[in-house]
Amino acid sequence: MKFLGRTNSRILAMMIIYNYDINKDIDINHQIDYIIENNNLELNENNELDYDKEFLNKLINGVINKIDYLDYIISLVIEG
Repeated sequence: MKFLGRTNSRILAMMIIYNYDINKDIDINHQIDYIIENNNLELNENNELDYDKEFLNKLINGVINKIDYLDYIISLVIEG
């Protein structure tokens, strides 16, 4: 079963979330477009980036919507 580039989606999500954490003042959609256009990940037979856009958006939105909570949990582990 093909997962429509879910591996690439996960890689992109990590890049985008990291970039977002550093550049919160830049529009997230701009960051997504920039990272997708400027990274040479696995290309499909049409020389296009193979990724699952819906899955990518779920990953990014899931983290961004809970980023304060996630930061809090991480701080507890780091301090503990």
